[in-house]
Amino acid sequence: MDVKLGQELLDYIFSKEGLIGQFNQAYEERSGQRAMAQQVLSAYLQNGIALTEAGTGIGKSLAYLASAMLWAARQGERTVISTYTIALQHQLIEKEIPFLQEALDLNLSAVLVKGMQNYLCLRKINEEEEGGDFFVQEDKRKEFDRLRVWSEQSSTGCRMSLPFSVSGLIWDRIAVDPDSCTGSRCAHFRDCFFFKARREAEDAQLLIVNHYLLLTDLADKAQEGKTKERTILPSYKRLIIDEAHHLEEVALDVFSERCDWIGLIKLINQFFMHREDPKGRIQLLEKSLNKTGQSTQALLIDLPAQSRDILRKLERAFFLLKQFLVQQMRKGETKKRMQESWKDAASWKEEIVPAFNDCVDLIVKWVVSWQHLCAKAQEDPVFAEILHLAERLHGQADFLRRFFCMEKEKDKRVRWIEKEEETNIYLVEVELDVAEKIQTMMFSPMHSSVLCSATLSQGGDFSFMRKRLGIKASEDISEAVHASPFDFANRTLFTVVNDLPDPSAPDFVGQAASSIVGLLKASHGGAFILFTSNEMLREMYSILTSHPELQEFVLFRQGELGRKALLHRFRETPKAVLLGVDSFWEGVDVPGDALRLIIIVKLPFHALQDPLSEALQEEIRARGGNPFYDYTLPKAVVKFKQGFGRLMRHREDRGVVVCLDKRLFTKSYGKRFLEALPLCPKQYSSTEESIRSVQQFF
Repeated sequence: MDVKLGQELLDYIFSKEGLIGQFNQAYEERSGQRAMAQQVLSAYLQNGIALTEAGTGIGKSLAYLASAMLWAARQGERTVISTYTIALQHQLIEKEIPFLQEALDLNLSAVLVKGMQNYLCLRKINEEEEGGDFFVQEDKRKEFDRLRVWSEQSSTGCRMSLPFSVSGLIWDRIAVDPDSCTGSRCAHFRDCFFFKARREAEDAQLLIVNHYLLLTDLADKAQEGKTKERTILPSYKRLIIDEAHHLEEVALDVFSERCDWIGLIKLINQFFMHREDPKGRIQLLEKSLNKTGQSTQALLIDLPAQSRDILRKLERAFFLLKQFLVQQMRKGETKKRMQESWKDAASWKEEIVPAFNDCVDLIVKWVVSWQHLCAKAQEDPVFAEILHLAERLHGQADFLRRFFCMEKEKDKRVRWIEKEEETNIYLVEVELDVAEKIQTMMFSPMHSSVLCSATLSQGGDFSFMRKRLGIKASEDISEAVHASPFDFANRTLFTVVNDLPDPSAPDFVGQAASSIVGLLKASHGGAFILFTSNEMLREMYSILTSHPELQEFVLFRQGELGRKALLHRFRETPKAVLLGVDSFWEGVDVPGDALRLIIIVKLPFHALQDPLSEALQEEIRARGGNPFYDYTLPKAVVKFKQGFGRLMRHREDRGVVVCLDKRLFTKSYGKRFLEALPLCPKQYSSTEESIRSVQQFF
């Protein structure tokens, strides 16, 4: 391949007679794929940013991988490729990259990078073997023995490569933990599975990660005092973000802070697992303290007693908070935004806030005692682990104090309390404006960045995504929509039912169910029914499963099985119908005749009562914007495009998409949804006419 890195080389690769075509006789030349590859390579050559929307069937992963791999081979620069879904990560590392390695005759190293908790910790295994009492119960001991044997045989120590299943409780006990890892000070550092994987990443030209790991690593690197050893990814200057429409939501999660009752219990018990085991780390700490000549009296008497006092007071504080929430939350509500008016409530200011402040004071005092105890023996990994735990607990105490002060932050933030069934309560604080952080941490340090997705624009306009991700318009930015090569005009039909009530009407579900029955009979099943809420899904499922005209159909509901198992059964079952929410709107591939009908019950607008959505809209309004048109509508359009996109996954697929929400035609904003769809027949008709159209289509 003695061709200059540029358009001529890409033509040579992506033409029917080119390198890929010569390697794979079934390869179909696609002009959109070649154009996308050129856009990506131009970003590399010009040190710019590329925003690229690739329609279904373009082959976007091959387009950006070819450019990244050629650049690595010619220029020696590493590229990090980030995805949202695990499925895409494995597609890249197991299928696409090996294919291009052979087709382009390249020899590059590609590594799938995982976080610390995915790896078994040799030090923890050794501690449990020598004197730990956590695995004394027979069932736990058997599980531990299998893990110990596997740790001696495994070359990776990665949970994903385990040949047997292991409970989360057991894995958490013996996995690498960022808060307790002592890095190069650990006696097992040289053989550590995680640091072995990190050294492999140091030598790789392509690193595959997920968005959460990418952003967490960037946040860690931005922290003062964070050593290189404590970060996950080696240095890089070339970045490709696939499934980029999810980047903001992941950033909001990464840059948030949270604390929960059960998490605090677990964290305190990590100092010594006294609830499950009266000894826990005590024996190990005794041995280490004796070596230093220090007294163990404080450790054995004062600190455990103080921890029990802290746990009792925390239990009372969270109980008071739970009682308060019962009065504040509506039925079915799980999240409640912090209200300014709570400051004046007697139970809040006289009971809840003092109770949590008391806990914070006790925790800080307790942490200082641990730090003082361990100060003279920091080189001992047992003490180093305790110090990491102490630092983390101190951070949680600071968060609790700040959370209940209810002081307005300089940074725009939203706080809410979240109830998880009857067992747990979460306190959450989220920074609203993550765009500047993304720009500063992610895009500014890069030589080039590529963002791609099937749903990145609003009818070809990328301004919404640019604004949400902090990308400032400049001459170094290229934007392009590469249309799908699929024949939507002849292989799909889109119809909107116009005789159903508004989705907010009390009789909507009942009437929509009647329409769905007719549509399912017309398509003979093979249908996804997509919802925006679990409540409506459950209500519809109850109606449809008992309907006499659907007895020969097999109905599946999201949640009754894992997603992978559910999809397998759907594909293999005649007349199958799957009712799903959120995760079934995207990232799901059911090619062929198994999926031939998609019913979108309601336009996918965010729930207005969600604290985060509410606060984001308030922030937009405060800046003089229109929350609906600047945020809510664009987010819904992206989701709608994803739902529509489940139908055509391969060139030979065909089918119908039916929307039961007539606002697509009765509201002025409906055209934004319609403009986002590929060119195909669209109709607005009654239930009866829609059913007849589906029958005629098939």
